[in-house]
Formats: sequence, C-alpha cells, structure tokens
Amino acid sequence: MSSVNGSIRLARGAEAGEVTNVNGTIELDDGVTVSEAGTVNGGIRLGSDVKVNGELSTVNGGIRINAGSVVAHNVETVNGRVHLESAVIRQNIVTSNGDIDIVDGAIVEGDIIVESRRRWWDRLFDWNNRSPRITVDAESSVQGDIHIYREVKLEIEDGAMVGDIVEHFETRK
Repeated sequence: MSSVNGSIRLARGAEAGEVTNVNGTIELDDGVTVSEAGTVNGGIRLGSDVKVNGELSTVNGGIRINAGSVVAHNVETVNGRVHLESAVIRQNIVTSNGDIDIVDGAIVEGDIIVESRRRWWDRLFDWNNRSPRITVDAESSVQGDIHIYREVKLEIEDGAMVGDIVEHFETRK
C-alpha cells in the first residue's frame, strides 16, 4: 500500500504488507499488523497492540508507538522525534537529529544510536546545532547500549535499566 501525497490510515485490526508514503502521515489503528512502514515527509503513529514485522522509518517526521505495540526490527528517523510508550522495539532506535522518549515501561531490546549530522554543510557551518534529547524513565529499559556520535542531552531517570553509554565523538572545547 503506498501513496505520494496524502495520509494513509489502516483501521482497527487491518493487515497489510509494506506501507509507504512520500508526503503524508501513516496511521495504524489499534490491533493493526503490517510488514513495515515508512514515509519521507510525514509521521508514523501506531495505536495500541500494533504489530510491525519489519521496520518503521521516516526522514522528516516523528514516530509514535503506543502501548502493547511491537516492532520486530529497527525504528529509524533522521529529523523526527521517536516516542515509545509501553511498547517493545526488538532491535535498534536510530536517529541523527530527533529526540527519543522511552517511557511507561517501554523496552528497547537493541541499541539506541544517535548518528552524526549527515550533511556536510551542517557540519561546516554548524547549522542545526541543537542537541537531540534522549529520555528513559524509571520504568523503561534499553537492553543494549546507547551509542552517540554527536553531543546529546541524556535524561535517564534513577531505576531505568540501560546498557553502556558509548561516546564516538570528541567533545568541543
């Protein structure tokens, strides 16, 4: 199922293969099952108990995953926020510029990876120098490590279970 301009919405309990969009939102209502979903200029919103057998990806849009949902592979975005609430990601969360919220008992079984800024002009002119924020609340866990390739703001509450925090960059002086 695909669209170029416009949103895609799958109603409660629907099943589909790959869901792709260029300029629009993808909404998966409660109980939906898909093989994977991706959009370029739009967000992805999952209701409760959604099953994604592959990955979720965006370039310029956020990804919201609600209670009971499971994503079997990576959740990736370049510039969007990832909000994971009482859900499970079986592999990694990957971003360059987006914030990540892991709350209400959410579990990331793989790593969190914050990549360096990709565009050479961002690095050259220091545009978009806002640091992404990673929040993990006390009820949630990251079973892998947190790999950061640029400066980030870490907000990890006491009681949160996380692996090592690995910095792959030199701090500015």
